[in-house]
Amino acid sequence: MPTWTDAEQFLVTGLSLGGVYALSGVGMVVLYRATGVLNLAFGAIGAFGAFIAWQLINHSGMSFWPAFVVSVVIGGLLTLAYGMVFGPALALRDPLVKATATLGLALILLGVMDLLWPSSGGASRALTVPTDNSTFQVGQISVTYTNVLSLVAGPGRDRGCRCVSSLHEARHGDARNGQRPRDHGIAGCPG
Repeated sequence: MPTWTDAEQFLVTGLSLGGVYALSGVGMVVLYRATGVLNLAFGAIGAFGAFIAWQLINHSGMSFWPAFVVSVVIGGLLTLAYGMVFGPALALRDPLVKATATLGLALILLGVMDLLWPSSGGASRALTVPTDNSTFQVGQISVTYTNVLSLVAGPGRDRGCRCVSSLHEARHGDARNGQRPRDHGIAGCPG
């Protein structure tokens, strides 16, 4: 049976990874609600951006924040290009066909990443963010601010997206269902 100290370390890691998964899940839901397409390439586009940032930081000498901006812009441009090229052909297709088409994009990106950044003997790459260097102690466990941000960012983004979505529906109605705007406030959201 593991000791409490071992369990604490797994608890911190589990909570921070759970925050990252929540952040990814909310992002996928927001994309689906905004476009009506289940984008299965969501993770591959993010991974491609992370590889770009890693390349810029480790081989071009760029600092973290400019590399982060470049990776986000490249991810946005990839998504925009995909939408402009394949969007018109897929616009009137069944939602399953649209989702499958995004899976094709994910597979293409995975192939490109494997060609550009092959995994040599299982060697992993690490993308170090500035908040990794700042830590504090909780009992005997060293917690980084990256752990804290990943734990807080997912639920925070979820709450913000729910409020924005609810306020939009309250003011404009839900046109997809022919609903009219609601007159009452949204619980927990200013408005």
